[in-house]
Amino acid sequence: MTKLPDYLLFKSLALASLCGSRSFAGVTSAAYLLSRNPSKTLQCSHLPFKYLQQPVVANTLAVLAIGELIGDKMPFTPNRTELLSLTGRAAGGAFTSAALLKANRGNAVTGLILGGACALASTFASFYFRKIITKPGRLSNAAGGLLEDLLVLAAGAAVICKFGDGMIK
Repeated sequence: MTKLPDYLLFKSLALASLCGSRSFAGVTSAAYLLSRNPSKTLQCSHLPFKYLQQPVVANTLAVLAIGELIGDKMPFTPNRTELLSLTGRAAGGAFTSAALLKANRGNAVTGLILGGACALASTFASFYFRKIITKPGRLSNAAGGLLEDLLVLAAGAAVICKFGDGMIK
């Protein structure tokens, strides 16, 4: 395990925090990066993170992420702050950050803890953001969800475009 530059930790946590708003966003972004820039560290690992490097996994996650974007607008979709949803978001953020840190010879446990915490914090931040923008007289719930989708996609794309290949050693 080596000391990572702070920007690598920041990038992994930025992508992990996307899971708070859209649970598949962070791990899909990580799979996108890893499938295009495979890590030798992950290839030799016994951890499940290595599967994120396979294009079929990245593509499958992308399809699931699109399904989540659609499902979020449905009236029967539960609140993201319910226990099951919180657990999934925290797990997604933890997995995202741990995979990216491990890919760079960092500490996966640090990624699990900090990535999960970032996902939980962003879950509540995005929940209250959505409540504020969809108050009566403002955006409809569907329009608020679409705005949130655009912000998540823009944030993920910004992290990938800004750091892209430099994110994986």
